[in-house]
Amino acid sequence: MRTKITLVLLFLNVALFFYITKFESIVVPDANGKRVYGPEAAAIDSFTRTSSSGATLRLEKRGDSWWLTQPYEWPANPNAPSPTTASRTPRSPSSSPPPANPM
Repeated sequence: MRTKITLVLLFLNVALFFYITKFESIVVPDANGKRVYGPEAAAIDSFTRTSSSGATLRLEKRGDSWWLTQPYEWPANPNAPSPTTASRTPRSPSSSPPPANPM
């Protein structure tokens, strides 16, 4: 009796595996494919974000550092604008990080 249950479960497991590999395949996006922003986005020196409540936040680049200029003037954390500006900077294939080394 246990052999029948084991074989049925094994069959269902194999069927589920083939279903997942055939119909649920993951498509990896091309890193050098479509770009949302044009080449002018590489020269970002300031940006403003306005929330739905009307509060405005403005960051400006002065030299090599970023400054929060609105609602008050203060040096910004260097890591704060990095993800925002890096996602808008077009990259060439040579500037992308090397693939991870699987162990």
